[in-house]
Amino acid sequence: MSRNIQETQAIDIIGGIIAYEAGELEGEAITQLFCDLFNRGMLSQLQGSYGRAWQSLYDGGAIYIDPNSGLASPANIEED
Repeated sequence: MSRNIQETQAIDIIGGIIAYEAGELEGEAITQLFCDLFNRGMLSQLQGSYGRAWQSLYDGGAIYIDPNSGLASPANIEED
């Protein structure tokens, strides 16, 4: 039985949420998970702590929202 792209993406999101809840994600992986949740319109369907974490990442400059597409991606933060 093969999976379609939407099923595979859903499994990836669920796995990401489980890893996040277990404390197994760090840095860029957390930012990417929250970008994926935002881009799929899922943040409002999850616990409030996810929305607050998103806001913290966004306010801290870790997430960029493309003004043309409205999609979120990890911000390119260059270190000196």
